[in-house]
Amino acid sequence: MLISLFLLLILNGFMAKAQPIPAELMLGNKYGTLKMIVSKNFSQTSKFGIFHINILQFDYLHNSENDLMLQDLVFFEPIKNFRITGGGLYTGKAGLLPTAGLQYKLNKKSLFLLLSPRINFNNGKNEGDIFSILQFTPKINEQLDFVVGVQSLFLFNRDGNIKSAQDLRLGLGFKNTQVGIAAGLEQVGPNYKSFSNFGIFIEQSIF
Repeated sequence: MLISLFLLLILNGFMAKAQPIPAELMLGNKYGTLKMIVSKNFSQTSKFGIFHINILQFDYLHNSENDLMLQDLVFFEPIKNFRITGGGLYTGKAGLLPTAGLQYKLNKKSLFLLLSPRINFNNGKNEGDIFSILQFTPKINEQLDFVVGVQSLFLFNRDGNIKSAQDLRLGLGFKNTQVGIAAGLEQVGPNYKSFSNFGIFIEQSIF
């Protein structure tokens, strides 16, 4: 994860209209996560760009619950906010998989929305997933924002649900930092066996 962050910071310096990279640490009652999401065009006028997700899950007691997910996509944006994506997905359990899909992205003053359905090509046993982000950050005053966020992942195949996950955030934002309470909810398998993780988060924008 540190290597990916280093490379993305270098790339950020070469891309036009460089934007901050948000990095988040969540500490829950069962496990913690480190998360980074990057989405940007190669230049102000380019229809091509990169989309990167980096999630490291670390369990406090059971190493078997540790996991890593890396997603690196190149996108083509023929119409504003609508993208065609292709690249690779790596998880500690599934390994490296080619992936392709679509994205819809909306970035307003206090509203961010991303909807990203994909197909992961897994040796003839292809899997689908739908990843989404919704974040609302209205201003309380000139220095302080109210933060409400939801990230969800629905991973499935022809047999039904593999894993569904929802990450909930509620807190405050000031300058380049957000802090607050967090919840992680998961439903695993076709019978939707449920798990939960509650704690706090801090997100820092890296320039």
